[in-house]
Amino acid sequence: MKKIDIHKLLYTVIFSYLLFGYFYPMKVYTLQQIEFIQEYLGVYQLILIIVFGGATFALYMKNSKMRELLKIRLVFFVIFFIALGYLYLMNKIEFTSIGENLERFESYTIKSGVMDINLGYILIYTFLYFYKKLGVKIFFALIILVLSISTLIVFGKIISGMLGFIIKIINFLKNLKESKERIIRARERFKQKIIFKREKKTTKESREEEKDDTSINIS
Repeated sequence: MKKIDIHKLLYTVIFSYLLFGYFYPMKVYTLQQIEFIQEYLGVYQLILIIVFGGATFALYMKNSKMRELLKIRLVFFVIFFIALGYLYLMNKIEFTSIGENLERFESYTIKSGVMDINLGYILIYTFLYFYKKLGVKIFFALIILVLSISTLIVFGKIISGMLGFIIKIINFLKNLKESKERIIRARERFKQKIIFKREKKTTKESREEEKDDTSINIS
């Protein structure tokens, strides 16, 4: 009898539970649980489901290198969307100085993060913590750095594939342009040859006519 992998089974059950709960929350969660998820996770509930789905899929992969690579990408996938949420809040507050209006600043940030897009209290509270600890410029620079690194790790293969495709299109258009130019040059050479032959023929006929006229005059 084949041994059951508890790790795989556990992840599969959790992923199925989260996925079913996302589409049919009233059949899975109590009202208090729904309110907790909506308030503290917000739109990141979907990110959590995607991560658990990816982690579950990774457990069934036979290639160990591909499995570890997927796990690393899942980690940076989460980091990417957290940093993206921070960047959204940073853009909403427009580098507002905390100054003496700390309560007003916090209430405005919470309102922007919950009412506009519902990023969840977990992300908003961590944003406020880092914002106050690091300051605007350092925090903003760190967000951009983290976004850049996570983008390369998560979407690097897609980006390289797109760049390769774009380069192929550029080379194709370049070769097409060169081919057209070669065809145009070949046509011009062909036309010049025809014109040259016609001029040569006309010159020859003119000389023969002059020769005939000279012969007639002598006789």
